[in-house]
Amino acid sequence: MKHSKILLSETGLVPPIVLDYLAGNEFLKPFYAEPNTIGAYKKLIDARNFDEKKRQVLYDSLINQFHKIKLPLENYPILYSNIKLLLDSNTYTICTGHQLCLYGGPMFVTYKILTAIKLCSELRNAYPEINFVPVLWLASEDHDFEEISNTHLYGRDFKWHKDSGNKPVGTLDLEGLSEDIETISKLIGTNETGQRWIKLIEDSYLKSNDLSEATIKLYTDIFKDYGLIVLEPNQKIFKEELIPVIKSDLLDQSNFSVQTKSDKLLAEKYKLQINARETNFFYLSETSGRRQIKKEGEAFVIAGTETRFSVQQLAVEINNYPERFSPNVNLRPVYQELILPNLAYIGGPAEIAYWLQLKAIFDVNKIKFPSVVLRSMNLITGSQLIEKVEKYGLTVSDLVGNELKLTQAYLQKGRKFDFQKSFDIILNEFQILIDASKDLNKEVSKNFLETKLSLKNLFHEKQRDIKRSIGEAETEQIEKLMKLRSKLYPKGIFQERTDTLFQHESNLNRILIPEILEQIDIFHPALNVFSL
Repeated sequence: MKHSKILLSETGLVPPIVLDYLAGNEFLKPFYAEPNTIGAYKKLIDARNFDEKKRQVLYDSLINQFHKIKLPLENYPILYSNIKLLLDSNTYTICTGHQLCLYGGPMFVTYKILTAIKLCSELRNAYPEINFVPVLWLASEDHDFEEISNTHLYGRDFKWHKDSGNKPVGTLDLEGLSEDIETISKLIGTNETGQRWIKLIEDSYLKSNDLSEATIKLYTDIFKDYGLIVLEPNQKIFKEELIPVIKSDLLDQSNFSVQTKSDKLLAEKYKLQINARETNFFYLSETSGRRQIKKEGEAFVIAGTETRFSVQQLAVEINNYPERFSPNVNLRPVYQELILPNLAYIGGPAEIAYWLQLKAIFDVNKIKFPSVVLRSMNLITGSQLIEKVEKYGLTVSDLVGNELKLTQAYLQKGRKFDFQKSFDIILNEFQILIDASKDLNKEVSKNFLETKLSLKNLFHEKQRDIKRSIGEAETEQIEKLMKLRSKLYPKGIFQERTDTLFQHESNLNRILIPEILEQIDIFHPALNVFSL
């Protein structure tokens, strides 16, 4: 596998606020605690207090989680070791998270996990006396079923048809997936890696009670060599720790006011990723699913239902049933940092952008803000595509970005012959002949002049035809380039958001994780291009 890099600023894939954050822009420094540098982690470690009781809760919850889904930890020794390490005061987590996408999700989810694993490795080398373990936080309480119900494999779209009832996706049973899995197994081929993948998917999705269980099994097995801890956070014992935050947010709207002030400053320079909300919790119900809690006068209503709470009733509900309250995107990071001894969150460009909006919320809740780390960004392509691009005088970097950028690059670098320049050279050469022969032979000089004028007229006459022909030729070549670009942007979306690890490894009959992991550079992010 050949490897090269493209500057993130040249890709069009990263918003200005994230590029400025990576560059250490002075304006953004109040919006995070420490930068993602190896030395900054010492400060984060020294500032991160996480008491023994919380560690015990975390350990017990994970042991119960794996016992409940009947996944023997003895079969995953590195994972089991990492879970036990959480009881040690010298152990910290590096966390990433995502929705419960089917079959491992698109490649960028893999890249998030691998970035967390790589950062743990880098930190172990730098601080050998400290333990660092990778954690995948499952966004199992999210109710956006539509967003996670589609998968693109082998040029086909697979849709999980199901009435989710607006429930948290992690609680959904897996009825309706078996037919698609059977179809996928026929497409996958008979090679060893493909067969390993289909068995893993069958064991995960056809032998589980709900989507959370299937997802835990799948990721645990894929990353078993790295001891990835997959955490289901939708548990009452964790929500009990969140009670003060729930009350503060709903009863006092304290988070809304501080985020509004912070967002106003950021909005002077950047487009905001998320909006400040008066209330930042949903209510979980067996009958109505996950519904937003809204304040109406002195009461609180559950959107789309007849349920209402007075201030006093809501306070009692929070105390007695904290598991019924689910944080939105603004407070999910706070929940995460409350229950994990965490030092860094690994996120994509959009996530880094919204984390920078949340420092004020962390401060008002007296919770330490972690380092926010941009996940590794990668592109997997074939050597044939690169060779074809190079024939145009271009590089893969020219393909990455919008179509206008590619067109401009081709017109500037790809055109092989400049007719106008050649015309000018010929006419200039004739002028030299004319000038040189004036004093030697006026008749010859006159003939040269006539020839020059004749050529000039000919060039002028043919210029329109040539321009039209060039335009047609360029249009044809640009269309071919756009087809090459579509290999990186299937369905108009950048590859890492549509392609899956499942398909790449199955097609190649090859395990890609170690090769990708080796090239991830935590502290000098770029777009990695892997040529197979």
